[in-house]
Amino acid sequence: MSKSTEKVLLVPGESGWEIWTGQSAAECTLHSATEITRASDLTDIPAGDLLLFFPVKSVTAVPMRVTSDDDSLFPDLAALHVERLGLRPDPMAGQLTDVFVIAREAENTALVSVMLRAPGDGDMPPRGPKSFDISARAYPLSGDALAIWKELGRWVFSLSHQGNLVYCQATSATGHSPDADFAREIRLALIQLSMQGLEIEPNHIALWSADPTTDPAALAAVSVSYTHLTLPTIYSV
Repeated sequence: MSKSTEKVLLVPGESGWEIWTGQSAAECTLHSATEITRASDLTDIPAGDLLLFFPVKSVTAVPMRVTSDDDSLFPDLAALHVERLGLRPDPMAGQLTDVFVIAREAENTALVSVMLRAPGDGDMPPRGPKSFDISARAYPLSGDALAIWKELGRWVFSLSHQGNLVYCQATSATGHSPDADFAREIRLALIQLSMQGLEIEPNHIALWSADPTTDPAALAAVSVSYTHLTLPTIYSV
């Protein structure tokens, strides 16, 4: 019986890129953490099938509701929606968009369209990845939750509904702990989602930080409970 090919994941960490390895994307463990912020500068990437997780700062997430439950129509409906918002990916840059289902109802589906900024200088690793995803989908969540972590020096967050990604955003916050301005960005995102008919009420916060002294006090206005996780489980869906 032949040995299965090892999976190699490139994940944007707190201060630099991290390399995770394993026999499957669902069983990966941290191989090495670097201080390198440009993916093109990474060296000594292990052999195996390479999966690159683009950082949150590289994407724009656009949640929406569409009056259809026909999966084949979702890409076109999402494209029309984002064009009305004045967003249009570069058609010459390849496949830069994807659509994910948040929740389904009869003739009504909540979707999130994820648009990737065309990779620029330093954004791609020296070895071509076999597949791609976004970091906000790398961390498993359940229920209606808010995930917060630091990515390449900046605080970012994502919102999920029943474990499905609803929205993600990178902020300009770079302090030791999330602050009041960061919490305000989250509250604004929740209000904007509500205005779009997406009522997300996080009942739990997952705070990923390698520093146990990270203070979540500023997040009290967002949710009633939180879990401080020093090392997340990485997975790919």
